[in-house]
Amino acid sequence: MREKKNIKKRMLLALIVFVSICAAIFSVLIYTSIDDNETSSKTPLAEYNNLFTTGAQDSLQIIATEKSANRLPISTYTYDKKYNVCVLKVILSNKLGLNKVINYQNENTKIHFGGIYQAAPSSNFEMQIRTAAGGLVTKVHFKYSGSLIKALLTKDSLYCYYVKFNTFAINYDDEPYDVIAKADQQNVPASIIFKEKEKFLYIVIMTVAEGNEEMPQDLLYNMVNK
Repeated sequence: MREKKNIKKRMLLALIVFVSICAAIFSVLIYTSIDDNETSSKTPLAEYNNLFTTGAQDSLQIIATEKSANRLPISTYTYDKKYNVCVLKVILSNKLGLNKVINYQNENTKIHFGGIYQAAPSSNFEMQIRTAAGGLVTKVHFKYSGSLIKALLTKDSLYCYYVKFNTFAINYDDEPYDVIAKADQQNVPASIIFKEKEKFLYIVIMTVAEGNEEMPQDLLYNMVNK
């Protein structure tokens, strides 16, 4: 009888410990979310605007600039009222040239999340961007699946791709995916630019704002300062 009581006490104690651990983890997540000091504004960043030619800037309209303690700013725009443009950046650990930084793979991406994500403007597809991305980046992994990928330019400081995708994803080193996109239907057009400048890598993603829009293959390429 006493042994049964002891077993019950141990089980109750284990349950209390388990609940306490879960509560502590949940509290940390809530605190992190609150303490993140995330702000959203309609103010464009001159640094991001300057990635584009003067003519392109005239047709760019800011949607939002998101600033957070857990990652460098993300800015979203509309271009010519037909396309969405997303700009983000990471810090490179060294200047080796993009041919040694970008690791491209043509494969079907199994969508899995590693953290908290926020939705980016999209129409007939879903694109998510991780809310936390810190540290120095050595390798950038770009995975793509779809009917078409065309490299418009690949040089040491600038890579430009035009794709018709089913999925694509970007992550750094061994980190979880930072950007994940999955189309509701096949062959959604998009352009992706990787631009190295000083210690930063800028990533520019252009997608159609409406599901039935087409995109000229060289549109984003022509918009960006080389």
